[in-house]
Amino acid sequence: MRRSLRGLSVAVIAASVICVLAAMAAWWLPAFDSLRIVSPYAAVVILGLAMLGRGLAQGMRWAVLPVAMIGIWPVVDLTWPVANAAPTDATLRLLQHNLYYKNPATDLTARLGDFDIATLQETRGAKVALSAFPSGWTVITCADKTLTQTAVVSRFPALASGCLTNGEAWIRVAAPGGDVTIVSLHLVWPWPAGGNAQARQVARLTSDLAALPGPVIIGGDFNQMPWSAATTRIARASNTRPIDGIRATFIKKNGLVRLPIDHVLVPPGWNARATVTGQNGSDHEAVLAEINVGRSVGG
Repeated sequence: MRRSLRGLSVAVIAASVICVLAAMAAWWLPAFDSLRIVSPYAAVVILGLAMLGRGLAQGMRWAVLPVAMIGIWPVVDLTWPVANAAPTDATLRLLQHNLYYKNPATDLTARLGDFDIATLQETRGAKVALSAFPSGWTVITCADKTLTQTAVVSRFPALASGCLTNGEAWIRVAAPGGDVTIVSLHLVWPWPAGGNAQARQVARLTSDLAALPGPVIIGGDFNQMPWSAATTRIARASNTRPIDGIRATFIKKNGLVRLPIDHVLVPPGWNARATVTGQNGSDHEAVLAEINVGRSVGG
């Protein structure tokens, strides 16, 4: 019995090691980026079984511990310590929300009463709501590759705007603290859905983002973890990073599936925080981001 348990433990550790290492290969094989969803859990399994000494010789235990650290580090980097303290005098309040394409979002104008910017996805069902904004607001909509549309809504003066190659809406605004470019994006589902469609979309998006005037803030439904290769590529191209913290925004199976796939990215070091604020007729949680434009942590 003890031998069979030891064999099972070794098999579980081996599978977990393969999962973590394969997820790291996502930089070269985009299909493996989907493994980033489970790689932190696999790393915890490795760490737990290795520390308990279940089925591993001493030398092997020390060999797999670095793999566990590789798998856990991206989560630790986002959650502990939280580098970006909550701003008490945010110069920009941004609502990020995938509205769900069938949602008319009749309460959208009222919801944005306390916001300056909204980055929205799947806005096809909310055309009437988007057309009802009072004067003083700028609404930019773009037809994305999913035909569900993206949008950016702003109460700040618009300096320029447009649609990127994949249909990502963007606007450059004169915000307190300085001019800033806001982008709304919606990535398609990763492999195996659509094959490598997401990887192709990200490749086009990175070149588009690099050409935009900075600084840049991105809000979107990434359909990816904040530590995924896809999100990291977008962050590097736009000189941004996800606001610290992990927020479950896509919740299914009565809460058993809780995925952090909706993110707000800001320039590194900017003072910002994000919290979830409810679904409001969508299948995604909305994200409230409070940002001090141009102001670093402690600045």
